[in-house]
Amino acid sequence: MHKHKAFTIIELLVAIAIIAVMVGLLFPAIGAVRRHAKQTESNTRVRGIIQSMIQASESRRGFFPGFDGFSFTQNSVATTGNSGPGQTAEARHWILLDGNYTTGDGVVSPQESKDVWTTGRVTTDNYSYAMTQINDASVNPNANDRYRREEWRNEQNALAPVVTDRLGISGSILPTPGVPDSYLSMHDDSSEGKWTGSIGRGDLSVEFSTEPTVATRIASYHNDVDDIFTPGDGTGPDPDKNMSVTYRQADNPMGDID
Repeated sequence: MHKHKAFTIIELLVAIAIIAVMVGLLFPAIGAVRRHAKQTESNTRVRGIIQSMIQASESRRGFFPGFDGFSFTQNSVATTGNSGPGQTAEARHWILLDGNYTTGDGVVSPQESKDVWTTGRVTTDNYSYAMTQINDASVNPNANDRYRREEWRNEQNALAPVVTDRLGISGSILPTPGVPDSYLSMHDDSSEGKWTGSIGRGDLSVEFSTEPTVATRIASYHNDVDDIFTPGDGTGPDPDKNMSVTYRQADNPMGDID
């Protein structure tokens, strides 16, 4: 008679336990790899947008789309695809997309699923990334806007953010620019007050930052700690140093967050 070897119940349970432990260790590692891959891809897309802006600046006196040094691009079918005046993020994204400087999927974060733009008006359904706020006095009298406009051009400024990830939302919670405790990130919406995202500057450098405060130099004003989502209000000891990005409307630093 031949004896057949087989697992005992105890051996089987031990094997299952070992596999469970290995799976438990593997899943977080896989999640970390995926997060890092998305962060890297986000940086790549932000750098691609800035590269497209630099290309477009060659026909705009060195300024990025939406502003030519004298005035903002006016809203029309031919100039912005009726996406708004040149200080809105929609109009500036449209100029890049319609001019084939970038692609529809290149302006959408890897963290989101949005409609890839092909033609017509650009809306927040088509893009993810915020751009430097560059309002004029007729829209917002804040002097900071004038200083930011000076950096909205190809000057290779390593301390001038021009394209960034925006604030995120979670359920019914809406972040409030200027209130860091309310901030949420598209890359980590686990709790309020946490923001991580890509920050791209005029010299094509891009970092994945773990906080919304970075060192900036806007015109002749240098700020060691500057919240990219908080515009200056024209008061205080350093009224003209504040960085601010806009996701949508010209008169609101973030606009409607959908």
